[in-house]
Parts: sequence; structure tokens; C-alpha cells
Amino acid sequence: MADALDMAEGRSRFAFEVEGVRADAEHLVFCSRTQPTLVLHELRVTANRDCDLAITIAVDPKDVPGSYQKRETGTLGAEKPVVDGSLLWECHGGLSTCGAAYLTFFEGAEDAKKQREEHDETAPLRTTYSLRARAGTTQVVRTIVSLIPSQSHSEPHRQATRMTAVGAKLGFDRLRQENREAWDDLWRGRVELVGAGRRWQTLADAAFYYMHSSAHTASLFSTSMFGPAYWPNYHYYRGQVMWDIETFVFPPILLTNPQAADSLLYYRNERLHAARRNAALNGYRGLQLPWASGPLHGEEMIRVSAPLITLEQLGFSHGAYDKYQSMLRSPYGMIIVSGPTGSGKTTTLYASINQLDQQARNVMTIEDPVEYTFDNINQSQINKLADISFA
Repeated sequence: MADALDMAEGRSRFAFEVEGVRADAEHLVFCSRTQPTLVLHELRVTANRDCDLAITIAVDPKDVPGSYQKRETGTLGAEKPVVDGSLLWECHGGLSTCGAAYLTFFEGAEDAKKQREEHDETAPLRTTYSLRARAGTTQVVRTIVSLIPSQSHSEPHRQATRMTAVGAKLGFDRLRQENREAWDDLWRGRVELVGAGRRWQTLADAAFYYMHSSAHTASLFSTSMFGPAYWPNYHYYRGQVMWDIETFVFPPILLTNPQAADSLLYYRNERLHAARRNAALNGYRGLQLPWASGPLHGEEMIRVSAPLITLEQLGFSHGAYDKYQSMLRSPYGMIIVSGPTGSGKTTTLYASINQLDQQARNVMTIEDPVEYTFDNINQSQINKLADISFA
């Protein structure tokens, strides 16, 4: 298997063999920057011998916590379906929904038969092309998918159908070209590290790509916690918008993609009422941005409790763990934990406090905010009106 990433699109190739027939497959996938609700995918399959071949494209939400609200393979008010299928998915907890629609196009054998999963209301949306493949010929399936959150439209699955139809009208090749041109334009703002080694320039380029993959002028929720990444076993941040991440990324985004920077400001401006209420709740006048705001209303959504992780679970190397334990046992000194948002600073400090003998020692903290409450220590929240600060 081989992979390639040129920042505008991802490509991969792999081969598989069944009963002496080898099939080589090539994947191409990209998220359109000019039509930001669309994801486009191309699959090319070539067999080395004549064979019966079936290619299935599916939209399957099974790994996303939640449930179907609607699943449709027809189009309301149309004799012929506009898309292969659409769905409305409600996230776990019912805070929001997401609409999805997809449309497939086939190029290859003339005798290919198209079949959609129309009868099983709980099955993933699926389209299968069955055919008799000839040796050395290539079968191509292209797919256009639209994803719409309920914060963007009151009927996201209907709007996803419309946007998929728009993508089909514009055409796969045009969208691919426009996406590449949009990325080429962004890379004109590439940060070049003069005098640094190639490794540092590579890291800077990766950060530049990651930043622009996380922010877009069409975004409703400012910057994502971990950009396009998802950590299935991460224990507390799930979708919150962090003001400190905005602070870090706003200057470079403003210089390299001002429209995306405007969307960050728009997110905060539309939720000033939440910042004003948050300030009042903490005894201040004016505005106080929540540490971790929920994208729905902009209110504080920092965790109120979480399973407390022990130091042994944090992944220290053996030598670093022993050294850190020695520092914790010292009767005096200072430990400074630093790093970007989400790197584990708070988790490390709380795990350290939890290991201290809270019965024999008087443990006091000054925090902003208090994220986890202990029973046997004195925790203080920063409050400037009460003259409580880190000083």
C-alpha cells in the first residue's frame, strides 16, 4: 500500500488478490475549499484477469455516537432521485444533528448494474456497481458527498441534497481544479524559516497546513480543538472552542487567510451575550470569554468532572517518571508544566496533586478555572474583584 499527500488532496494505492485475480485500486480524496460542504472521492480499480467485480460506496455513521432520525433514498417532490441517498443523524445527547447526502458516477463497463440499498431502513447508505470486468480495463467510481450541521441549516439533510446537486452540476474535475488553485493561493503565504534546517521547515509547513485545514471562512465554530484530528480515547475535550487556541492562531491566519480570520471574530461577536453573562457569574463587569465555550450558545463548557488520571497512566519514560516522583517528594521548590492547549498540563498537575498525602499536608491551589474538585485540599478560583490573583 502506498500513500501520497500533496496538501490539496490525498492519494493511496493498494492491491488485493482473490483466487488468482489481482485487482489494483487507486484512491483520491479531497475536501473542497470552494464548496466547503463537499467531500469528493474517486476510486479506480483495474483487474489483471477477466472477473466478476462489485464496487460498493457507502456512507456509514456506525462509528459516530448517535442515531438515525431520517434515512432516505428518494427525493421529496421528484420522480427521479436527485442523489443516491441522504440521512439525518442526531449526535449522542441530542445537542445537534448532521445531514449527509451522496451521489455516485460510474465510468467503465457498459453492462454495469447499479443497485442502492433502498429497503433496510437501518443499513448504511450504499450504492453497488456489479459488472464483468475485462483484464486490464479500469473501472472508475466518483462520489460527491455533502455534510451539513444543524447549526448551518434547519433541515441539514435537505440542504445536503441541494449542495450535492450543486457539486454534480459544477463537476468533479472543476471542483478538483478549483480546490488545487485555492490551496496554491494559500501556500503563497508559506512561512520560510531562514537559516533553519530542513526538518524545522518541514514542521513549519505541516503546522501551516494543519492550521488552514482547521479554519475556513465558512466555519461556524472558530478553530477546532485538535483541528481535523480526532482522539477516540481523549478524556474530556470534545468539540469545545478554546479562546487560547484562537489567540495563538489568529495572527498567522489574519496574515495568510483574512477571510478565515474574520470567521473567528464573527463566532465571538455573535456570542458576546454569553461572554457578558460569564463575566457576571465570575464577579466581573464587561466581557469574559469562556475558557472552553460550547459552539451552540457560546457558554462555558469546561468539564465539571472527569475520571482522574494517575501519573502512571500519563506515559512518562521510566527515567522521567522516577525523576518527577523525586521532585514531588521534595519539601520545597517549584514545578512548571508548560505546553500548548490539550497537551496535558492540567491533567499532569491534577494527577500530581492527587498523589500527594492530602491528610498530612495542607495543599492549596490557585486556579483559573477550577476544572476538577478535590475533597481534601483548598482550591481557590481567580477573582480580581475579590483581589484573588496568581500574585
